[in-house]
Amino acid sequence: MPALPDQLNIKVEILYPGFSLEVAEEVSLDGVTALFGPSGAGKSTLLRIICGIERGARGLISFRDQDWQNGEAGVFLPPHRRGAVMVFQNPQLFPHLSVEGNLRYGHRRRQGRTGPSWDDVFSALELGAVAKKPVEALSGGERQRVALGRALLAAPNLLLLDEPLAAIDENRKQEILPYIRSAISVFGIPVIYVSHSAEETAALARSVLMIENGRIVQKGGTGLFKPGSAFAQLRAVVSEKVSEDLFRCRVGQSCILGTSREELATGTDVILGVNSKNVTLLMDGNNTAISAGQLSAVVETVQRFQDESILTVSTAGGDIRVEIPHAWSGVEQLRKGIGVKLLLRTSCQVIRKC
Repeated sequence: MPALPDQLNIKVEILYPGFSLEVAEEVSLDGVTALFGPSGAGKSTLLRIICGIERGARGLISFRDQDWQNGEAGVFLPPHRRGAVMVFQNPQLFPHLSVEGNLRYGHRRRQGRTGPSWDDVFSALELGAVAKKPVEALSGGERQRVALGRALLAAPNLLLLDEPLAAIDENRKQEILPYIRSAISVFGIPVIYVSHSAEETAALARSVLMIENGRIVQKGGTGLFKPGSAFAQLRAVVSEKVSEDLFRCRVGQSCILGTSREELATGTDVILGVNSKNVTLLMDGNNTAISAGQLSAVVETVQRFQDESILTVSTAGGDIRVEIPHAWSGVEQLRKGIGVKLLLRTSCQVIRKC
């Protein structure tokens, strides 16, 4: 009989000048749960609250039926008593220790918990070749592997990863993603993974919490990245390499730019992740706007609200949702069956080859 998912209950709020966070969620942690949203949405703040690093939040946090924080009962457990271990964007390794010394520090923090063995962590993350190296001799990807290994050796009840790949260039990300995926799968530790990359989230997560302006706005599986949500997936064909990690991709008769960490041959079929917030309906006189490309589309549905209309449009590669403010002069003429042009303000990410 499969084990039940670990339950994390959160009901917290915190107020900063110009920003507030208020979250009330019951989350079943099974594998990797992504905390996804734009920069400044409150992802890292919520992670620090869960970990116990941020003491300024009011409310309740419980995990596996143990209160980690309960203001009414006067309970506040520090991170080491929660068994919550955090890996930051900056690995924060100790420069005066070798790789092995950093890993042994993690192992000493077990606090009596049972977790992955030394040999298993070394094997899963392939750390043997760098064990004797000084920290300064490591690449960005190696540093994050060591930071992940140190966290795993601490035998965490909950592993918190705060954008661990954000400071690594696109080529190095390809090297470390399989290690993260493998280690999480092998050791079965529940993980909350913070990211603003749809590509990373789709590759790693089993479930997703979307956060904007300090509020959870949507939750579910990675199906949130399918057409109909704020994130669409478009089928495309690579037509040309533009630079080291930038490719021109053909969607029907249209061409748009896509980024990829791996080399893509001309003619490769790919799935592009498109954030609808980066898509604009092309306005008259804007045909020369600098962009990552334009797409031909046909309006399928129009939903009119007080301040905006939301369109579902079909392209040769799939459907996209587009939000149109009512200040746009042509909004009243939008209806099913009309052909439109979409402008992409930023390049898309190649989620996978297909």
